[in-house]
Amino acid sequence: MLHTSFFRQLRNPEFIQQGKDLALVIATANPNNLLVQKQYDGFNTSVLALDDGFKLSQKNPLTQTLLDIDTKRDDIFMGMCFIMDGHFKSWLPDVKAHAKLLIDSVDVYGRDLVDANYQSETASLNSLIDKWENTPNLTAAITALNLAAWQAELKATNTLYATTYTDRAITDGSADALPKMKTLRAEVIAAWAKFQKVLIGKIEEYEDDAVKAPLYTALENSINGVLDKYNILLTQRQAKAVAPVTPPNT
Repeated sequence: MLHTSFFRQLRNPEFIQQGKDLALVIATANPNNLLVQKQYDGFNTSVLALDDGFKLSQKNPLTQTLLDIDTKRDDIFMGMCFIMDGHFKSWLPDVKAHAKLLIDSVDVYGRDLVDANYQSETASLNSLIDKWENTPNLTAAITALNLAAWQAELKATNTLYATTYTDRAITDGSADALPKMKTLRAEVIAAWAKFQKVLIGKIEEYEDDAVKAPLYTALENSINGVLDKYNILLTQRQAKAVAPVTPPNT
């Protein structure tokens, strides 16, 4: 069984390197022989496009700042969604009703707005926040679920992103010079999903084939080895983030 891949949680250099590592083990296994050449080509092409875009983006010093701000606003937005979901499980009718109103307001744009290109996400968040601020029942729901501080921080972060994006575009001389990193990342994830689906199908199809079954098993193990390496990296990072700080001896 193929292990879970956590592409979305990886930073851009890690994301790209994991993609390259996966592409390498697949290429080594002879994807044409394993009948996954088309899917491999699609995945490899998307990884290379992301790599090129990332290299280009690093020419501007504001790029990393933009990426950090974008990650922050994504985390805040998804955090609010999780809180809404939790309150929707409440046994209190009023709380459940408030959560339903907010969830419905988010669903108009879709939670996958965080995967949209930078301009689209900024516009969607501006529109959503405007509704929360100017629609009485939504404003009341935000207050009732103690999400006012979250909303304020999301608005400030989204505004900061828009301002920084403009500054970067001016520095580059053109807004088009900003590579669509988020779009490219989404394309890699989609290409991997297609490859994984076909590979799993082939593994099942040839599970009783004495010649091909061992080849698919070998590739599966190689892929899992790559995924495990990056999953361990994420686990270690999360452990460091929550580790208590030991005060120095006095």
